[in-house]
Amino acid sequence: MDAALAVFRERGYEGTTIPAIAERAGIAQGTLYNYFPSKEKLLFACARAGGTPGAIFEHLRADVGRRPVGELLEEAAVGVVRFWDLRLPAVLMRGARPASFDRPGVEFPRRALESVRDYFGSEMRAGRIRRGDPETLAWGFLGGLFYRAFFERVYGRPGSFRLDREGFARSWANEFAASLSPGPASRKRHSPRALAAGRRSAG
Repeated sequence: MDAALAVFRERGYEGTTIPAIAERAGIAQGTLYNYFPSKEKLLFACARAGGTPGAIFEHLRADVGRRPVGELLEEAAVGVVRFWDLRLPAVLMRGARPASFDRPGVEFPRRALESVRDYFGSEMRAGRIRRGDPETLAWGFLGGLFYRAFFERVYGRPGSFRLDREGFARSWANEFAASLSPGPASRKRHSPRALAAGRRSAG
């Protein structure tokens, strides 16, 4: 698995071949095919071994109350972008196929999204982040990270943008955590009156 991860990261999905992975691992191609019948299956196994979003947030729920929210979200964000770095090509290919909600693999990302939602719910119940809709936070947190990975993969990073993928993930996590602070300053900043005042001053 380590050999496959190394080749995928060096060459990307399109440039990786089963023979190259077998050579790096020092095994016969036939042996590799016995365990993974296709490159896509092997990539999925590598992504899971590297930490799926669902597994990452399941692990973080055990640390609610023990470590700062920003630290937990930063760890999660870096893990998620590493996951998408490996898995995104296969996801894009899947997205090009006709929708079928009962096809294999669909339930897996659904459970991952539920794990993220449940993490934010746990933080709310612990009083460590402001009250809100954990489902919306789950979509928002993962959505920003996914779009960043998608944009760089398809279009490349804009030359005027300074943060690489993991740098963005850390910044995203800390901005997200700051926006969820339960303190008075955060409540005032996000209150309808404060937002209205901001719109008037901008105008």
